[in-house]
Amino acid sequence: MAHTVLYPAKNFFYPIGNTSAVVLTDTLTPEEPANLLLLGCGDPRNILFTVYNQADDTERTLDFTCCDVEPAVLARNVLLLAMITDNEPSNEVLAKIWNSFFHFFFDEKSRSFLIAQCQTLIEVSESITAWNDSKYSKFIRMCNVNTLLELRRHWKLYVQAGQLSSAGKKRLKEMVLSIIRTTKATKHNGSDLLPCRSAGPYFLQSAEPASKVFQHFWKTGITSLGPQDISAATFANPTFVYSLTGEGFALHYGTTPISPFHLAPAFLTSKRNIPTMPELVDCARAQFSSWIKHFRAFVQDKPGKLMIRLFAGDALFFCRALVHHVGTGKIPPDLTVAPWNTAPLALDGGDYGHSDGVPTSFNIIETSNIMDHIGLLNVLVAAIPLLSPYPSATLFTEALLYTGEDATRNFTTQFCADVSTMSLLLDLAPINYLSNFNTRSNAEEILATKFQMSFRQYHERITWKRPMTGDPILVSQLPHQLRIPISFEPRNLGELLFDVYLKMFASDDTMSRLSDPLHSLRDLETVHYIRETFAIFLAIVKRRVNADWDSTMASFFDRLGNDTTLMMGMSNCQDLCTRLYLAGVYTTDFIRTPFAKEGRFRGWTQVPLTVSVILVVPRDKLRVLSDMDPNKLGTPILHGNLHGRITHNIFASLKVGFGKVTASGTDARPKVAFEPDPSSWTGTSPLIVSFLVPSRVLHIENPDAMSVTLSLRSTPQTSFVFMSRLGMALEIFAAPLMDRSQVFVVPDEPRGLDESLDKIFATDNRQEGKLSVTTDPQSRRATTLTARIDITDVPTKSILSSGAEVSSRQVSPCVMEVRIGQTRRSLVYPLPVIGSHSKLRIARKSSYVEVVVPIAEPLQPDGFALNRFPIPLTDKVEAPWNFHHLQLDRLPALNVSSRPRVGWIGPHLGLTMTDRERALREQDIRTDTLTNVKATIHAILVGAAGLQQQQSRAFGLTVKGNTDTVIFIPTLRLDLTSHTLVADAYVLPLNPDRLRKVEKTLAAIIGELLHVELWGDEVANWKRLLPVLAERCRTWKHGPNCEFLTKKSVPLSLEHGNDPLCSCGKGKDVSAAFMKEKKWEPATPFVTRIAIGPIFGVPYIERVGGFADTMTQRISKDLEERRDRCARCGGPGKPKLLVCGACKTTSYCSAGCQKEDWKKHKLMCRK
Repeated sequence: MAHTVLYPAKNFFYPIGNTSAVVLTDTLTPEEPANLLLLGCGDPRNILFTVYNQADDTERTLDFTCCDVEPAVLARNVLLLAMITDNEPSNEVLAKIWNSFFHFFFDEKSRSFLIAQCQTLIEVSESITAWNDSKYSKFIRMCNVNTLLELRRHWKLYVQAGQLSSAGKKRLKEMVLSIIRTTKATKHNGSDLLPCRSAGPYFLQSAEPASKVFQHFWKTGITSLGPQDISAATFANPTFVYSLTGEGFALHYGTTPISPFHLAPAFLTSKRNIPTMPELVDCARAQFSSWIKHFRAFVQDKPGKLMIRLFAGDALFFCRALVHHVGTGKIPPDLTVAPWNTAPLALDGGDYGHSDGVPTSFNIIETSNIMDHIGLLNVLVAAIPLLSPYPSATLFTEALLYTGEDATRNFTTQFCADVSTMSLLLDLAPINYLSNFNTRSNAEEILATKFQMSFRQYHERITWKRPMTGDPILVSQLPHQLRIPISFEPRNLGELLFDVYLKMFASDDTMSRLSDPLHSLRDLETVHYIRETFAIFLAIVKRRVNADWDSTMASFFDRLGNDTTLMMGMSNCQDLCTRLYLAGVYTTDFIRTPFAKEGRFRGWTQVPLTVSVILVVPRDKLRVLSDMDPNKLGTPILHGNLHGRITHNIFASLKVGFGKVTASGTDARPKVAFEPDPSSWTGTSPLIVSFLVPSRVLHIENPDAMSVTLSLRSTPQTSFVFMSRLGMALEIFAAPLMDRSQVFVVPDEPRGLDESLDKIFATDNRQEGKLSVTTDPQSRRATTLTARIDITDVPTKSILSSGAEVSSRQVSPCVMEVRIGQTRRSLVYPLPVIGSHSKLRIARKSSYVEVVVPIAEPLQPDGFALNRFPIPLTDKVEAPWNFHHLQLDRLPALNVSSRPRVGWIGPHLGLTMTDRERALREQDIRTDTLTNVKATIHAILVGAAGLQQQQSRAFGLTVKGNTDTVIFIPTLRLDLTSHTLVADAYVLPLNPDRLRKVEKTLAAIIGELLHVELWGDEVANWKRLLPVLAERCRTWKHGPNCEFLTKKSVPLSLEHGNDPLCSCGKGKDVSAAFMKEKKWEPATPFVTRIAIGPIFGVPYIERVGGFADTMTQRISKDLEERRDRCARCGGPGKPKLLVCGACKTTSYCSAGCQKEDWKKHKLMCRK
């Protein structure tokens, strides 16, 4: 739960989201209450869109806990939500809300509207009590007093900006205009194309209008094209002016008002094949209006069903506070709300500790793309202790940035270990890895990287769950608290953990990284992990495994001591030892070895194992950083150091803040008092830097020869910029250890993290027997799992010792069944396994049986291939495990009669298959079941869109000419959040009895029924899939006599000719589009609504889009051949060819040809 401390020379402000909104509850059943934790929540688009996508009659409770380090983001969010609930949504009001939230500049009416709303909020926020007594507290609560103070401060700044004199308002506007001009002049190539990803499958087609919206917005500050609107927007919007950077305009250069919305519907409503710029804006505004109206109605009509809790501060710090609150009920007194912010972190908003309803365990944790800024493992180790143990519990991560040259491999690089091995250690896995498919498309992102579009981003959203929750047998038969302890041979575990350590701190391996300069120089500047991260990771792993932990750590330190790769990391060893001790993971001999009370410890009554070293850094010493151009400075990393004549120890877990520190306590028990500087960066107080160290490290040399320093981490960038000013050590400030005016040393002890994690991970539910892990000695990957049953009952011991037959079989992805004679026992594994490759070990005299099974990887047999489409059962029907829920009636319908509007479907569906699967199809090899299922879905969707022949609306799933399932598709829709399409369909399973009842329908459609042949195991897979497709769009409720629950099975049958569905949904929620087809009407009582969408390959598992590489090669070859010709007209130069000044590779005969070709060329141009 720790990150490097960065000098915040330049912080981007993200008041508007840069990706389209998602439905945060789409992994839950429609009835399940949602406790949602939003880390790095950003603007409220996801909250608004989630509320919009709730059924009108929903009884679900939505409880959002929102954390963002930028108080201005939350201040804007509350301001928006208050505007929504306080005002009738007339067109005029909607326009003022849009202007206030999205425009850089606005008119007098919008300005007055915003100021009036701010004044209302200021009136009710004088204290936390006043806020909790206000009307807003019914749906907005503050997690702590500091959050309310920060939000109120911003609302007052907005009002003060509105009360400026004419000259003051003009100055403010000129400041914004000046920064806008500077931002536009800065070369951020391709940023005008960033809104294209919000168009989903129309990504490429949206390039021209989306870039025009972007350019117009950054030119005028508004989205309207009307000259009157532009001239009326004379006031700078203060909500964009104030942020953590103070008064300024620190917006990210990719900000645009249309990015938070789904732009694909504009292509459905436009009269043109490609919508205009105003049509894209109108599309976004129409969605915003709909979201607002639904949110307002939800708050008014469903009191108590919606709560939004706010915390302004660092996501990792907030998670740590929640963990301590759950575990001990106390929060460490030295925990602050954020780096560089000295405000103590207290959950004193009136709910925590006072209300049983406040969530501290969450079934949804949404982390936005904060992994780009703090690292994937930091996100996971912070969030895992807060994730609910129930089957539906889901964590989401997103990435936009990537390292290396292959964007599709970014995830596996960031995970720092083999995916199965790390999933085993964390008890959390990406479900697309276990399933080997995605229901969410990033096909267009793949194409963008293949065609080398000019912005360097790759959007990837990953859904994480506990692996065992996807095994229906486990979920139905075992308590939800089950955690299986796993055993390792200590040396193997130590070596595995060291390999994780090597990958986490690969940036310390400068020699290897510099072997690929372009790759490494960029990556060496990005350092997310410190030794505290690794210690918290081990604290979680320690609670997952049964191992001789001292021997494990001895193995780890043996490898660390002999390592010659992390040369830059050798000085971090004492930092690692400190953090392992404080996390309750391990105490090294060095730390626990006693020493004399000399030097800074002279006179102390007791010397703890760790102490806090506090360095007072004069403010003028920071001028070497503060006086530099932020664009050149970047965000250098700060370190604390202890220097001696022969020793140098680096400590990266720093606390920093401006203020005054004075000694208190006594010589026997020293303490310090800290007085923060309320002016912080604009004040005069020194910078106070503190870090924890082993007490003994202050005595490994003569204390008089030791110094305490603050320095920059050495990277190619910082060394190049600062070595001439700060010297080789990059020291900002140094003071002698014994200088009691500049250096303070006070006792410190662990803060209860060990106790908190013990409580969170404690469980009495343990599997009978033992489970051990075997790792590959070369790769350190976990390869096999061995489960053991100790036979203790006398009858079974007797038949085992007498030679009874012992056999095993796999009954589900994570369960093996052992039979001893007629006795059966189940063995549970924490990951899916390959039961067909299992081995038995039978000890008849010692009375135990072991079953050794390989871990199932995505392309191997068994595992989740046994049940690719699971629906767990508890006392209810749970949500589909690896398909997201859809509110079909909220999705826009496709007009399939317009071929240009649906022409994208063919290429889009072509990206559902990996290159391997495409090769199987081209060779007509039908042995791969998942490939066959994809091909059937492809055939259905292509037929429904009418792409290859006359459109079909009825399909028969057929085996050897025998059709037992009919699917009707009245409507194709856009699945907006997943950037794909979905068939709004109805399934009619056939059996002899039902055939008689629907014979009129079947007779009427027999000539137009498109038969799709199923192959081999595909029959059983479709029987499993149909209930999933029904559950994912369900609006009705399962009854008490539901066949799924009474028979404890989903589906009801895997056999051809049998109905796999329960009767609860038959004849329910039948759309007008279905009823419009009179031929179908007799079948209405027997059909169940389903949502059929494509399932996509997983690019980090298998290569996807290889055909695009061929296209790229052809384009490159063509460009090479045309280098001596104009790229547009093919003609010679006039008189000579001109070269594009950005990419330096494309030639034109004239400026006119270059201008006309820009719409196409900018997709490929790279500066």
